[in-house]
Amino acid sequence: MQVSKQESKEFVVPKYGELRITTPREQDGTKLILYRSHNESEAWAEIGGKEVPLEQPVVLPPGRFFRVFSVTGCTITVTGAVRTLQRSFVTLTASVWMHSLLDIHAHLEHARANAKRNESMGPRILFVSDRRQCGKSHYISWLLQYAVRLGYHPLLLDGEPSHPCFGCATCLSLFCVQYPLDVEEELSFVPGLHVFTGCTRSSNAPLYVHGIRQLARVGMERVARDERCRVGGLFLDYGTVDRYEVERAEQPPKAHGDHDAPLVHPLDTLLDVISAVDIDRVFIVESAWLRMKLYQRAAERFGEVRARKIVDVPDDAPRDNDLRFGLFLVDSLRQPALFSDAEVQRRRWLRYFFGTPTSPVRPVLVTYDVASLRLATLGGREAHSMSTLMPMVEDEVEGDVTAKRKVEAATIHFVTADDVTLKRRILAVSNASEYETLPDGTSHRIPFSEFEQSIRDAVVVGFALVESVQQDKVSLLVSNRALLKRRGTCAFVTDEYLKASD
Repeated sequence: MQVSKQESKEFVVPKYGELRITTPREQDGTKLILYRSHNESEAWAEIGGKEVPLEQPVVLPPGRFFRVFSVTGCTITVTGAVRTLQRSFVTLTASVWMHSLLDIHAHLEHARANAKRNESMGPRILFVSDRRQCGKSHYISWLLQYAVRLGYHPLLLDGEPSHPCFGCATCLSLFCVQYPLDVEEELSFVPGLHVFTGCTRSSNAPLYVHGIRQLARVGMERVARDERCRVGGLFLDYGTVDRYEVERAEQPPKAHGDHDAPLVHPLDTLLDVISAVDIDRVFIVESAWLRMKLYQRAAERFGEVRARKIVDVPDDAPRDNDLRFGLFLVDSLRQPALFSDAEVQRRRWLRYFFGTPTSPVRPVLVTYDVASLRLATLGGREAHSMSTLMPMVEDEVEGDVTAKRKVEAATIHFVTADDVTLKRRILAVSNASEYETLPDGTSHRIPFSEFEQSIRDAVVVGFALVESVQQDKVSLLVSNRALLKRRGTCAFVTDEYLKASD
């Protein structure tokens, strides 16, 4: 392979300016060095909230877009291919959105100071927009970094299973951010806790909200044990609310021709998530339309008088254990899409199974007995698959309609290796098991109803890649052999495949 010629170029970044660098797809060793010139009393820069060390080279991963921001002004030398240097430039547009971001950070710090003084929960923030590539993840990354650098351990909940910015596809992910993010690690959050959904938010809203509640419960348990986590608060990346789906849900039932299954309003799902996680601040990125629609939907559900109490901007307003949140509108940060969604997910799975150049992972190939591995789908079946096992739904449900809807939304379909195509498919390994270990070390099979309920409430402890499938054996590639050490392990069949790049 021919290595491109390396050259260096010096960039002078003014105060509140930024240097934008787009690295090529292939690894070419692009790096930058921050140094102090003779006419500068101080030089300071950061990438995504991560401070750039002085006079130390920082290697940039390939195929990424970087914003190197400086509040003091600095001089940066970039070394890389000629085409990389040609696409790098300095701009002053950061002076607008960085003031906004720093104001948000100061606002959150004020809330954390009150939480620490009153021994209460820190800020719970939700970011949402009506379009992608608007900078939601950029806002969250910077604010997380600032919180970690001040000694907090905030929680991060990635609530977008279709196109996650931080977690894994088909899952809702919860992370406790305890260390500063490393640029060379490509902003990797590990370890994490995942809940499998197996569907999009709009296709099964009750199951989606059920998964959010599971992660919120686990997060509150972590908050109760760690003061830094409690004061640091929680960041929730909700993703996007599709404008077409909102308009379609607001039409009369005859307009979309579906009488048996009425559409769930996307903003109702958003309000349910805000209530489930006890969100107190909602930041809408570049969408005055969504801000207006959210208030209107709250007024339709709860009445105009209560809606004014719910959407309350003042920080010191009493909550009284009721739904109440501040509604804010922030500027967008245009992020270029360097890769397709399929390529982004493929690179993320490669990073999970094999690591990064600076932190490699040694995967293990495990041969597992098919009979001792339960395969299940949650919330529905794939259209191209046939199940040889009956779906399990509890017959006796309490009179609460909401509880019955929750069970129906989390319907479990068990499949076998003959029912679906497993080659190169990624399985989500859950912590549910058919066997329970007794205090004396022996194990026994638990009742099937308990096992079924444990699957509904299960969390994902890791992922496995199916290498090959035989008549009674299956070979799985895992990053940790301990994932499959128990009998009766249940794995969710995802729609994710790890194939060669096109």
